[in-house]
Amino acid sequence: METILDPADVKQEMSPAVGAYARRAELNKRFQALQEILPKPPPGREVKHKVQILDYLCDIIESLEHQNACLELEFARNCVKLGIRWVDRVVMDAPDEKETVCRLMRELHQLKRYVYAECLEVMTKSILVTRDAMQREGVETQGMLAAFQCNRELGTPFEPEGFIRDAINSLKPTRKVVLNNLFPLDEKHAWTNKHNIQAAMAFPIIVEGKCKYLAVFYDNSCESISDAEISKTAPLTRLLGDSLSNCRASSKWNDASQSDANYSHSKRHEAEPSPPKKPRHT
Repeated sequence: METILDPADVKQEMSPAVGAYARRAELNKRFQALQEILPKPPPGREVKHKVQILDYLCDIIESLEHQNACLELEFARNCVKLGIRWVDRVVMDAPDEKETVCRLMRELHQLKRYVYAECLEVMTKSILVTRDAMQREGVETQGMLAAFQCNRELGTPFEPEGFIRDAINSLKPTRKVVLNNLFPLDEKHAWTNKHNIQAAMAFPIIVEGKCKYLAVFYDNSCESISDAEISKTAPLTRLLGDSLSNCRASSKWNDASQSDANYSHSKRHEAEPSPPKKPRHT
């Protein structure tokens, strides 16, 4: 099979000193390169070209098998989605390639299950570390893992939004913090505003030599944090301690990019005890 991109290039180890945003940009560039292959097949070889790409896609994901860093997992997950879309196209375009397509589809779904399982492993470890750090700060974390562990045991698909919602709801109203390696930054604000959470910022940190993303959700009791001000090598416990305790005391935690309107709106809804519900009349 002719190699279009070398899987070793995707798999290559990057030094922790390399910025997380540079890593993301590099992986996104490779992902875009894969997307651009399909519309330009060699003349007369459209179906074979698609099958070749799918085979190559499987090679890429397998080459990432032992990579635990969240960016590689995100890249692998995107590859799986892309591959499944391509399989659907091949099925429509070439019924005679059905056997090959079915084999590739099985491979892709196995890889998808692997990627989700790997993500859950990373999330479990991160949540445990976060919970321990929060408990040291005197933050109530009872029930934080309940919904997450339940989903994991049931083998249900990884759904960041539902997990984040359940984790946040399990914490005390004035201390809403959760670690998430995979939820895209640009999708957070619209969702969190519905739940009266002031901000959700993510920033890269190094944990055990691996690049991770820390996403901290702030309710009305906290200012937002600027990711540009945070060292990528800051210890996780220190980072959580600062974000929970010192966000008002130090100007370096202020984030000028946060919308004043959003902040003003959230300040109008300071956390107050809810009035008692009226009993239902039967």
